[in-house]
Amino acid sequence: MSDARTQDSESPRPLRLARLGAIWLIVAALPIAQVGSSRLATALLGGTMLLLGGGYLLAGQKWMGSFWRSWFNQLRDLWTGPHRLLAALAFGFVIWMIVSSAWSRVPLRGLQDVLVLTWTSFTCWVLVRELKPRNVVGRALILGSLCAAVLLVLEFANVTTLRSTFAAHPDHYYLNKNAAYLLLMACALPLPSGDKSGWRIPRWVAFGLIAIAIGFSPSQSTQLAVVSAAGVVVLLTWFPKLLPWIYRGLALVVLIFPALLWWFAEGLAGQIWTASNDVSFLQQGNAAHRVALWEGYGGSILQKPLFGWGNGASFDLGMSGPAAKIAESMGFPPQATSPHNFVLEIWTNFGAVGALLIAAIFWRLPSLLAKLNGRAMRSVTAIVVATYSISFLQGSVFQAWWVSSIAIALAIALVLGSDSSGERGQQ
Repeated sequence: MSDARTQDSESPRPLRLARLGAIWLIVAALPIAQVGSSRLATALLGGTMLLLGGGYLLAGQKWMGSFWRSWFNQLRDLWTGPHRLLAALAFGFVIWMIVSSAWSRVPLRGLQDVLVLTWTSFTCWVLVRELKPRNVVGRALILGSLCAAVLLVLEFANVTTLRSTFAAHPDHYYLNKNAAYLLLMACALPLPSGDKSGWRIPRWVAFGLIAIAIGFSPSQSTQLAVVSAAGVVVLLTWFPKLLPWIYRGLALVVLIFPALLWWFAEGLAGQIWTASNDVSFLQQGNAAHRVALWEGYGGSILQKPLFGWGNGASFDLGMSGPAAKIAESMGFPPQATSPHNFVLEIWTNFGAVGALLIAAIFWRLPSLLAKLNGRAMRSVTAIVVATYSISFLQGSVFQAWWVSSIAIALAIALVLGSDSSGERGQQ
């Protein structure tokens, strides 16, 4: 069986050049650009898709037709194959997002989230199909991670001022995005890329620099995600049969966390705020602010537990609802764009119906990952757990930059984790 490089050599020259350009744009240049400006990084993602589209146009009608036939065939196989239940659950959640926009006070924001989720899912499929040869992807990942980590450390140390020069929001808070993104990239770094051993040292240097960059970051959620992702990798290395139980645990948290919050959270924010004056790792009362928001959103969930407030409503409730009032009573800004907890965001927007769909998706995911080899399975699961951990404490899970980051990280892991035969579509 021919490897990915041989298969790519059979493609027309314009398409091969477009694929190489896409690799260096999305894998290497994007994390570097994101340090200076998230908008520039978003532009690079769009530019990558345009570049690949241009490559297919120049390659001719035969290759363009082959691309869309492949997309259609994989969709058909997904709906008729062994993973049809998982496909139905994912499709059902998207439909529920659209339907729930009908009773949302901000339906356009909700529909925007649907478009972001749908587009990035398609983008992930395109990247898995088109990022080849695999050895170039591996080199680009190492070099991009190295450069982005160095720049991030320099920005946190105030040695350079890229963000204040180029970004719309120069605050260091927004550099936390880069730390989170680099953590997802680090989950794919251990995967082999067909290179000689000379790339092992740069790979480990990239690991070390990413660790330093995350250490410099004030994002405690990303630092906690490092621990959870590393723990999962170690666990699956020794006990791979625990894979289904990890995802069942994630599903269970989606279902029961609001109940735990209602039981334990009352008054907890004030206690954490008092403790944060003496405990260094609760910097600036961040934990107290999070729990205060959770209390407020928990009350909103109780009012409409079955169907939720509608797609996008968590933003509206955070800006003017009980979450804002509780936070304001403790001296925090009386506004929040989300619960800073994706489980509460799902329950607030989509109610128990949405939560059940998400939990069911997590429950069924191991059946899809079973086709991956051991390293790829651990890498993808580490990305999922890191994403879960960060989204549990930080921002909205539907932010375009975050959904795109997850899609890119998963695509890179699936590409590097593919067999030498290059049959990525079967994974």
